[in-house]
Formats: sequence, C-alpha cells, structure tokens
Amino acid sequence: MQLNQKKNNSSRGFTLIEMMVAVSIFVIVAFIVTSTLLTMSSAYKKAQKMRVLMDNLSFSIQEMSLTFREGKNYSCQNSGCELIPASSWIGGGSGKVCFKKFDRGDGTSGILRCEGDCASCGSSLDGSYDMISPEINIQNLSFNVLPLIGGGTRRVVINIRGLAGQGTKYETDFNIQTTAAQRSP
Repeated sequence: MQLNQKKNNSSRGFTLIEMMVAVSIFVIVAFIVTSTLLTMSSAYKKAQKMRVLMDNLSFSIQEMSLTFREGKNYSCQNSGCELIPASSWIGGGSGKVCFKKFDRGDGTSGILRCEGDCASCGSSLDGSYDMISPEINIQNLSFNVLPLIGGGTRRVVINIRGLAGQGTKYETDFNIQTTAAQRSP
C-alpha cells in the first residue's frame, strides 16, 4: 500500500496556490523590468535631445570663433560685438558682422548674427539670422576683448550662459566660455 501512495504523490502536479504564487512573482519581475526599460528609454531620449542641442550650440560658437579669428577691428560692448570679417577686408569690402543676444519675442533669447553695425542689427532681418535652435534660451552673452599680445594679436573671450531644452523635465543649464585669438592683426 505504501508503494502505491508514493507513486500517487510523485505524479501530482502543481497546486493552484503554487501556480498563483509563481505567476505573481513572474508579474512582479516583469513589471520591474518594464519600468526600468521605460526609465532608461526616457533618459536616452533626453540625452540624445541634449546632444543635438549642444551640437547646434557648438557649431554656432565655432562660427563666431572663426569669424573673430579671421576678422579685425573688433568693437565689443555689452549689447554685442561687431567686426570686419575676413571676406570684407580681403576682398576690399567694408561690410561688418555683428553678434548679439536678442529677444525672440516668446520669452526666450537667441544669438543674432547680422551683416552691418550692431545698432541697426535686428531692426530688419535682412542678412540676419538666429544662430541657435529655438530650444536654447540664452540668458547671458558677453564678449571681452583682451589687450594686444605679441605682435598685435587680439583675443576675444566669449561667455554664454543659458538653458537648453524645453520644459522643466528636459531643461539643462549650461555655461560655456571660449577664447578666439586673431590670426591677422
């Protein structure tokens, strides 16, 4: 008789309670894994968006630096900085380029690059354009022309402070400083 009972017990499957416990544990683990993947996906999207914005800002800074490096006759105040670019003084022209912070009209500010003097820059958008993405808000833009060094080479220190991204969930503040040294006095 005992032999028959042992055979019966060993062929038994899972009970309903054992099955419910196993499924519950599986559901909890699946929920944790899914929420972790969603969090990582959101962080990845934020990082990608910030990378694109910072690439855009970096490109604008490189354009300003190149213009300062090749230009001459810098005139910088708090409102902006104007200079004669290489394309004008090499070709014999008298045009100027101006960089300045400007209000976009939606509560954000950008960096305006325009042809001509800073006083009239931005009043008409002829030859003017916003150098950065609308998702970047410039809070402070300053240019500091340093004294002549060596053989009369000027340096311009560009400071930019602002916010990148839209909405508090995706906003990141930044503070960038770069120096452009004049190539030709």
